[in-house]
Amino acid sequence: MTCLHFGSGCAAVNPDALKTGQDLTPEERQAAAEHEARSKQHQAEYTELTFAKAVVQSRMRDPASTIFGANTTAYSDRQYKGQPAVVVCGSVNAKNGFGGYSGFRNFVFIRSSNIFAIDNDDDNSTFVRLWKSLCFGKHS
Repeated sequence: MTCLHFGSGCAAVNPDALKTGQDLTPEERQAAAEHEARSKQHQAEYTELTFAKAVVQSRMRDPASTIFGANTTAYSDRQYKGQPAVVVCGSVNAKNGFGGYSGFRNFVFIRSSNIFAIDNDDDNSTFVRLWKSLCFGKHS
């Protein structure tokens, strides 16, 4: 018997009952391929999210005080200028020059195009355009 681990349990399985890639039905092969594609997509999103957070944090006046909103998410299904792009949309808060938190501000980050746009209440037309086309309606 073989023990397959999942969570905190173990299930005893007869090794002869395990299917190899050649034993899979076409439906099982399709499901396995879809699972693999989703896994790769999630890994790409996680990698971009981690990178984006590091870059955004480094851009804050007091990087150590940076807090990201729960809505900060990477999307791998976006298009920017006709090209596939992983886009990170979210919110960030950090201490200002007076030592107080300035409030959460939404941001858009696209590493493949070297874009970091934050809602800064000044001339934010670039941010508004990117937010509306890539993030709007995806989270609050």
